[in-house]
Amino acid sequence: MYIPYIAHEIYRHPYNASGINLQGIAINDPLFTTMFLGEQAPAFEYFEQYHKVMGLNSSSVERVRGLAKKLGVETYVRDNLHYPPKGPIHVPSSWNASESVWDSINSIATKTNSCFSVYDIKPNCGSKQDPLGMPLNSQKALKRNFINDTPGLKRAIHVDESKAWTECTDDNVFQGAARHDDSSPPPDRSVLPGVIEKSRRTVIQHGTYDYVLIANGTALAIQNMTWHGQMGFQHKPDVPFKVDGKVRGMMREERGLSFFLVDGSGHMVPQFKPKTAYKLQQYLLGQVTRDDLD
Repeated sequence: MYIPYIAHEIYRHPYNASGINLQGIAINDPLFTTMFLGEQAPAFEYFEQYHKVMGLNSSSVERVRGLAKKLGVETYVRDNLHYPPKGPIHVPSSWNASESVWDSINSIATKTNSCFSVYDIKPNCGSKQDPLGMPLNSQKALKRNFINDTPGLKRAIHVDESKAWTECTDDNVFQGAARHDDSSPPPDRSVLPGVIEKSRRTVIQHGTYDYVLIANGTALAIQNMTWHGQMGFQHKPDVPFKVDGKVRGMMREERGLSFFLVDGSGHMVPQFKPKTAYKLQQYLLGQVTRDDLD
């Protein structure tokens, strides 16, 4: 959400004034569009495709189909994700924000398997927590993490030493806002096109096993966005890319924007697929070329 806004502000100031020679950005499994496109619109078709990976059967899919059809999202991806795009993508008239296909699927998955996580759809009760204290088989961050457990660290980085810090919080961090949330326009509808146009390279990567934000939601947002005078990609992200000689996913690069779909990765690509994440970081920095990913 915020990386495109930060880049936008940097680009607004001349290099000799800001001292920052920004040349591009990367966003990983990003929240850069509306929650409708990022989560709700692709949720049912994602469930159809990946319910077995989630440890569920086809009857679970049918339990949600009626709601998806009622809200106009049963075939939303199939109807709207085109290359090249056919025009702007709209919220269906039957959509009701008070109901949630995404929540219904998450509820079924968590009730069926207590180890299910929206961050990685493969149920895994044996997963350990990451260094930031987020267990991979849970959706709640723990207070045991390197920030709290490393003596002197909080003092060194000038944070409140009396608080136990966690990677995520259930507390609302937008207490001063009128609606108690961030009312900034989604970057795909505000600053991101301009950032792409000013950058030498912009990279968006998305793990296919991420459910908290869904890869086809990112794809829909890209196809609904105009940059360098043209809407969306003209060709499907169907070019294989390799790391260590093995295909790790599909990609597309057009007009300064590169989109990578990382096979089998959950939400945190550097955590789930570190070699791939490192190679894509090198690609962003220009240390490897497109040919190096063939």
